[in-house]
Amino acid sequence: MDFEPSAEQQMLIDQVRRFVREEIIPLEAKLDPDASELDPADFKRLTEKTKAMGLFGIDIPKEFGGPDIDIVTRTLLAIEMAQHRAGLYVPCYGTFGGAGLAQIFEANEDQKERYLYPTLRGEKKAFFGLTEPSGGSDPARAIQTKAERKDNGWVLNGVKQFITSGKHADVAIVFAITDPAAGKRGISAFLVPTSTPGYIVARLEDKLGQHSSDTAQIVFEDCRIPADCLLGEEGAGYKMALSGLEGGRIGIASQSGAYGTHVFTLARNRNIGASLCVMTGNEADVLLVLTYEGLSDDQSGVVPDSDLSPWIEAHSQPMVIGLRQEYVAQGGGLGITPAGDDQGEQ
Repeated sequence: MDFEPSAEQQMLIDQVRRFVREEIIPLEAKLDPDASELDPADFKRLTEKTKAMGLFGIDIPKEFGGPDIDIVTRTLLAIEMAQHRAGLYVPCYGTFGGAGLAQIFEANEDQKERYLYPTLRGEKKAFFGLTEPSGGSDPARAIQTKAERKDNGWVLNGVKQFITSGKHADVAIVFAITDPAAGKRGISAFLVPTSTPGYIVARLEDKLGQHSSDTAQIVFEDCRIPADCLLGEEGAGYKMALSGLEGGRIGIASQSGAYGTHVFTLARNRNIGASLCVMTGNEADVLLVLTYEGLSDDQSGVVPDSDLSPWIEAHSQPMVIGLRQEYVAQGGGLGITPAGDDQGEQ
């Protein structure tokens, strides 16, 4: 793949880069380091600005009102959007909108009216409920949450672990076993309003980092939902879950590359070790190359590579952790204080 941006792509990159440096970073300097949201007035102002730029909801498919930007350009812009303190977890604090979750596009028209369109407009938040205490993103082995038919609906029982936005979301996409004898074909997906009795936020995880992103354990305790909460066909949940993971893995890799570039900038501006500058510069480049390699051409255009994307995600995150640890080790006091994360010199 050609890594050189086209003239149009470079124009969009420059536009987003200016937005981050002129709008996000100055506001972030006044925010609590653990903040995951902007002041509502600032959020509204910047959201209107991204709409005027024609970049609001860049991940939304064209048929649902998105700006029709290809995945390579979206990846390039995602790298720029993550070039700030909380960028690895909440790029630009959501001011560029979101695509909802890919699985909601599988919804029927009634479900789209209730959940998809409000999510695309930023009126509702949704989360992807796959991971459980028994394992991560391997649905066929890890899922133990069960959904049993009862009366005219379903009753959910189980636990979901490390759920991003589990406390603040309005609706959950929950993957559960509906036919234990059918293996991966016995997994189904459900749209579960978080206001449903039996939906319990058991705890928020007290993490070493990523404080700007809430991570919850969710318990479903005799959580009764109507039959029309089934998303797609019964037994189609496994395929649906995997299809959503591929694009997300590329997003994680692009944000990891951006974070590596950010650490490089901090190390350079703060004179924290020439060796660290070399290491972060090299590894940031590797992360970005991995991101581009995770996109492959097919007949319909460029798409996430289903074989490479899991490997890329698995390698990008340890690299980011290593960069941050080295920054702390070489930075001494600057590595563990807010002054060491000052972005005013960028």
